[in-house]
Amino acid sequence: MANNEIGISVQYAWDATDPDNVRQKPSGNILPLSLVSTKIDVYEDRVQGWFLNYIDKLKTDNDSGYVRLALATAQIEGMEQYRNGRSSRQHEGPTFKAAVTRIFQLPPTAAKAIDQLWSGVRCGLFHDGFTKGAVYISEQYPHAVEHDASMGILKINPRLFAGEVIRDFRDYIETRVTRPAGLPRLVGVPLADQAPCQEMHLVGEPATSEEIKATFGVPALIGREFIEELVLWFNVPANRVVGVPGAGGFGRASDLALFYQELLHNPHGIWEPAMLARGTGEVASRLPDPMKVPANRSIGLILAGDDGFSSARGLGRTVSPAAFGHNGAGGQIAWADPESGLSFAYVTNGLDHHILRQGRRGIGLSSRAAIC
Repeated sequence: MANNEIGISVQYAWDATDPDNVRQKPSGNILPLSLVSTKIDVYEDRVQGWFLNYIDKLKTDNDSGYVRLALATAQIEGMEQYRNGRSSRQHEGPTFKAAVTRIFQLPPTAAKAIDQLWSGVRCGLFHDGFTKGAVYISEQYPHAVEHDASMGILKINPRLFAGEVIRDFRDYIETRVTRPAGLPRLVGVPLADQAPCQEMHLVGEPATSEEIKATFGVPALIGREFIEELVLWFNVPANRVVGVPGAGGFGRASDLALFYQELLHNPHGIWEPAMLARGTGEVASRLPDPMKVPANRSIGLILAGDDGFSSARGLGRTVSPAAFGHNGAGGQIAWADPESGLSFAYVTNGLDHHILRQGRRGIGLSSRAAIC
């Protein structure tokens, strides 16, 4: 970490001398804070890296139930704000109660349990440092949360409780996007569903420093090794279950192409129209990329634009200026064109080591697909 940097999550750092951007560690990539996607990636990295991953690590410690309960409870209200897109300020109680009702699938008759979760667990832990009232914790209890009316107590199994909170966080894309769209689960693939997932491999020889310098003006591109290491990291089944911010999706080209049809038409009402219009049509950042080309990034995608650089942005030479997409590491391609109605995806588990050949292949495939 540079001397002026402050770590704001496991993978991201902020520098007061460059307050509008954050740096992704260790790739060195600079991401603008003006992008909603950057804020989401940092948030997800904080929750996973500082809280949920540690809950997983503590599973084998028989005396850690109380700590796991506290770590999981700490994220419930924030996760609900993340889902709703608005602050819980002055609405903390209703926000928390709505979240636990959903996460633990509590019926209306469980009002006592919901109230005790708020006053005895959430407020107890974060006002006094301990649960308060009649809250009992044991990994022998059969349910994550249960109100025992005969004894007037709230029973919590911290292992099941934390597990449900983790599941709710990691299932967000599945419950809010892919399932309503009729698509298979693409992010955070359970172990039982990983048989179709192909292992990633590096293929070919890397570009020489002379080839890179002739194209980019510098002999090497910072962060290339990290990107390749990250992709290969997903060969570990446990890592596929977790997923990471901005990466780790598994699926077929047809799944990805159909996802982009959802972005084109929003037939299932997954996105608010105003937000979808911003994401697919409004430039949020024109900072130059390694090719010295304006990045033309929206809050989460790359827009082709009418400045003649659509191919440099990975969208080919024949799409309309309104096309949008976002290619992935190793040669993955994904875009949609509102003018033609086409969406196109190309995925491979053979990651081309040669970044220039990879780029040329992507331009060729996209240019041909756009005129089908």
